[in-house]
Amino acid sequence: MTAPTAIVAVEAYEVLLDDASPELAAYDYHRYRVVEVRLSNGIVGYSFAGPEPGRGQELAALLVGADVTAIRGLLDDGLDRYFGAEHALWDALGKTLNVSAHRLLGGGNPILDTYLTLVWPGSPDQSDVDPEAAAADVAALAVQGHHRFKVRCWRPSVEDDAAVIRAIHRRVPHAVVMVDRTAHISGSTWSYEEALHAGRVLQKAGAAWLEEPLARDKLSDNARLTAALDIPVVGGEGYTTLIDVGRAAAARSYAVLQPDAGVIGGLRRVQEVAAIARGAGLGCIPHGQGGLRLAGWLQVAAAIGSPLQELALIPASLDPVTAWSPARGILGGVDPFRVEAGRIEVPQGPGLGLAVDPRALELSRQG
Repeated sequence: MTAPTAIVAVEAYEVLLDDASPELAAYDYHRYRVVEVRLSNGIVGYSFAGPEPGRGQELAALLVGADVTAIRGLLDDGLDRYFGAEHALWDALGKTLNVSAHRLLGGGNPILDTYLTLVWPGSPDQSDVDPEAAAADVAALAVQGHHRFKVRCWRPSVEDDAAVIRAIHRRVPHAVVMVDRTAHISGSTWSYEEALHAGRVLQKAGAAWLEEPLARDKLSDNARLTAALDIPVVGGEGYTTLIDVGRAAAARSYAVLQPDAGVIGGLRRVQEVAAIARGAGLGCIPHGQGGLRLAGWLQVAAAIGSPLQELALIPASLDPVTAWSPARGILGGVDPFRVEAGRIEVPQGPGLGLAVDPRALELSRQG
């Protein structure tokens, strides 16, 4: 006899949502990669975090016939290569048990403090963004209640990055401003000496933390920098395995680890990173996301007791509610998440907490 929680079908497809303005469409706030997992009890779990369409057969080969309660074993069997499918399994399991995913993972905070990661259109290093213009965008978001912000420090001169921090503080004195070098993704990596100089300049300008100033595999240099600066050095979003995380934790490369619920392989893996961080006496604040993809990230951030939730926002002139508004079309006309006064409510409904309208989703389906 088939168990009521057996996985009987898996699909991966893309949707394009209606009612997106040209600005929102330009940044793909209307486009999602869906994973749909159907159980023998008729319940369907959804994730909007990928993988790309066309991987449905691979996912079906891995998952169909398995029990949705066996998530940990499935991760060991290769599910961590398809993190969106893992998110969908938590959604299906939570709906089966009528409990939210974060409670399945151990409980947690129902409301999380947030910070906005701001990226301006134009040059990736943001060198064409005037500090006063950046500060004006931050001030507009501060009027809406946001007061924590992260900006890139990719400019050729760290003095120019410091000028942005100072401009923001002039306009919004209470703003908390973090800076992000993003390791090698910025196009170049600093030497230890460059990072130490930059860190001192940035902390003097008022930066609250420095994210991934060095290459991620430079464990001893990151540890030296962490010990030398007064502000926290944070990182780890690019680590793909628990071995990577364990090495970084043992070396004390960062004061705070930032696992990504996609890169590390799913919600369960983030929870395991948080345990490693606790054991090493380090903080753990997961890397963030935006739009419907955020659903899984929110659930695990709540479960591990993260003090903050990152909300990714491109372009910086948008606010989260506006940016994610196209999703209302498949959620019965309501916003996917409630964001207010610099905080976000973790959905308390079963699974990932998104009340998906299957018919509206099907009408948006591509291919």
